[in-house]
Amino acid sequence: MTPSGEPTSRAAASVISCAAAVYLLVQLSLPLWVIARRELTSRDFAWDMFSYHLSCSKLDAVLFTENGGWQSVRLDHDFGSWAQLRRALSAPRFADYARGVCAHAREASHGPVRLHLLSECRSDRDQPAFALLNPERDFCRAR
Repeated sequence: MTPSGEPTSRAAASVISCAAAVYLLVQLSLPLWVIARRELTSRDFAWDMFSYHLSCSKLDAVLFTENGGWQSVRLDHDFGSWAQLRRALSAPRFADYARGVCAHAREASHGPVRLHLLSECRSDRDQPAFALLNPERDFCRAR
């Protein structure tokens, strides 16, 4: 320290070196920990986070009302892009979205309604198709 109480450049350099060493240790140890604990997937590391590709040959939300029968819900009216819709395609998020759709449909039809999501998607073209969410699940039924 200098007589005025300011750290010397040697002390500042030491602090910066320690911080850099800790940063490097974390950056190198976390990927090694992931590698050691289980089999790797394409979403394990940040530099590979955009390689996940989801393509759906069928994606349809269908709504049943007693007076209107089955009808398709226009997802493109509520979601501006495929990226926005994809973020909503997990069960809890889609359930939140469905709550609003069901409330609006109940109000309009004055009766019971049902909402199902029918999907057939692939995360890779070489992988088998799968349903994103259970097609039998009625998202208008309280859980």
